[in-house]
Amino acid sequence: MTWENLLKALPKPANVAGLLTTDKGADYILGEAEKEDKTNIVSVKNKATALSQKKQIPKEFKNLEDTIAAEALKVVEGLNKILTAESKKRQEKATSEFKFDEILASLKEGDKTPLQKFVGKGFRTWAGKNRQRKMDVLLNNKAELLELIDDNDDDLLYYTTDKEYRTKQVGAMKEIQEALKKYNVTVEKTGAEIVITLGKAKVEDGPRIITPAHLEQVKDIINKFEQREQGNQIKFTRTGGSSKSVLLKLLGKADVSDRVQRESESLEEKNYTNKVESEEDALNYLKLLGGKGWRKKVEFMPTPKTKSKKAIENARKSLLLIKGKLGVSATLETILTSGTLNLRNVIERGEEIKTERKVSSKLVALFEKAKDKQSEFYTREDRKEDYDRGKKGKREQYIKSHPSGVSPEKIQELREIYRKRGEEFPKFYTYVMNSKSDEARAVVESLQTLEKYYQGEQQGTNLFTKEEVELFEKLPEIIKTARNDVAAVNNALKEFYGKGNNRMAISIVSLLEDRNTDEPMFKPVKDMYKFNHLGVSMEKAKVFVNQLKGFRDSEDEIDISMVKTNTLQTLLDEFEEYDENLHDVTPSSVLHTIIKLDFYYGTRTLNSMKNAILDEEDEKKQLKMLKELVQLAEKNQDDIVQGLVDAVKEKVQHIIDNTNIYIQLLQYEKKGEIIEDQMYQLMGRLEKKELVEETTDGN
Repeated sequence: MTWENLLKALPKPANVAGLLTTDKGADYILGEAEKEDKTNIVSVKNKATALSQKKQIPKEFKNLEDTIAAEALKVVEGLNKILTAESKKRQEKATSEFKFDEILASLKEGDKTPLQKFVGKGFRTWAGKNRQRKMDVLLNNKAELLELIDDNDDDLLYYTTDKEYRTKQVGAMKEIQEALKKYNVTVEKTGAEIVITLGKAKVEDGPRIITPAHLEQVKDIINKFEQREQGNQIKFTRTGGSSKSVLLKLLGKADVSDRVQRESESLEEKNYTNKVESEEDALNYLKLLGGKGWRKKVEFMPTPKTKSKKAIENARKSLLLIKGKLGVSATLETILTSGTLNLRNVIERGEEIKTERKVSSKLVALFEKAKDKQSEFYTREDRKEDYDRGKKGKREQYIKSHPSGVSPEKIQELREIYRKRGEEFPKFYTYVMNSKSDEARAVVESLQTLEKYYQGEQQGTNLFTKEEVELFEKLPEIIKTARNDVAAVNNALKEFYGKGNNRMAISIVSLLEDRNTDEPMFKPVKDMYKFNHLGVSMEKAKVFVNQLKGFRDSEDEIDISMVKTNTLQTLLDEFEEYDENLHDVTPSSVLHTIIKLDFYYGTRTLNSMKNAILDEEDEKKQLKMLKELVQLAEKNQDDIVQGLVDAVKEKVQHIIDNTNIYIQLLQYEKKGEIIEDQMYQLMGRLEKKELVEETTDGN
């Protein structure tokens, strides 16, 4: 181990000469000087200055004085640059802070002009270096600023807004005017609508301004109108939005949308009991973290024993983010559902290990003789003549390429191998993926491409296949002639998907009955189709698309089992070359995942053992250490998994106790902007997974 690895800061002056005997010494000193810890920097510079003049060189280095002097000169020049930059930073900071002291003094006298000039027109007008400096000064003085600025100061803390509320219930005009008369809004009757315009312009033709307090009060009044008893409700539509002033962005509270406010008020009236107890509960919670809305927020991740934000981010990335996709791996699911590790026999002797893999049922259907939904993408033996003839004798125009890019010829080769393996997908899959035969090698890449495609690159989105489009285009006629429209739609779903769902059928019937346009129900997007929401409310369109996606995906995967002979040597090879995958379960993946769980929710003992194995160069020692690691992992697995369960339980309890915080995290965003009146479910999802239970005050 070299001196560069041992030292972790600027050296003591007495040690500088020794470091400069090689050409690496100067680079090391300058590298450390660039870091935040600058202890000894001036004394090191002074020492280097003397050495550069061939002064104070120790006797033992007299034969290297030319080298030391040359390297020392590099150090002096480099340290001078660093010290100059640091001095400039301090001056700039001092200048900004001095100026701001004057601004605060003026504000205390009631003069807002200096602060307004300091802020100017906002972030975008602040030069790059000034931006962070100004933000730091404002935030460092936040408490004093808030004491000196009135909450209703519409010169400093305000929204610019073009927001409007509209209702067709014109009979409520007087009631609405009376409720809003104290606030900075305009209530007018325009045609068959009442229009509530937020804010007022301070100068003619200028932007409309409203204070945070007035905005929140208006939102509260509107929400109360909408949540009254059914007969007295007044419903509003919302247009426009609001943008914060610079000071409000830095000093104010986070925005709360109307929908969040309504949801918060609704949940305040309910009581929930935490039902998380088992590994299955922990698994169900982790699966939620891959859902819409949830997957964007690290705050939902169970908190590791090291309770820092960085640790939470790292735990999420390590356990749930695999090759850019967030979700529960098959390995993690196996650990949480199958009990103890079964690696002991691998240590003692070679053992056949059964591994599990999930594959899309649509991939299986591609090769099934009985199913023809994908038949346009391949040539079948029993229809070869028809395909050869094609349209106008042009076969290439009739056979369509698969959306994944795999050719019809390769799909046909895969189908033939599938038939040879008795149409048993596990046998077929294991053969193609593991066999060294020319036949298997020729198609393995194609199978991997198809598998990746069906894992969700298109099917996992809100897109529809051509066959699905044909199904939904037939449903209006089916409904017209059916004695029970919901039952008829459910039967159609069963026939097409192999399963039904009454709730899904009700949504479809409601959607089709409400459509009032001749526009096509779907519009093409590349090789797929997207639902055309024209002629139906956006809310119903979203419910339909999301329900169908969940319905389609919920049972879209099947389990296949594969058998592989493993020894301690093969485990070591896999352990060293570990490449994590969402779908493969191997002894190595199990061991690595247990180590990760221990690192974040256990004792961290296993991780240090793993690093020691990877650092060891002697294979015999590695095997011995790996054996000890497996034994300890088996011994501690129950405690490690329980640590995760406890963390999930704590997180769910924190959600119950702080619903307002988590509701705000689930606001619907598009391109970084919050979309008013839309949000993802919180407690509803937890209830569906039976992680919480709504209770009455008496229970």
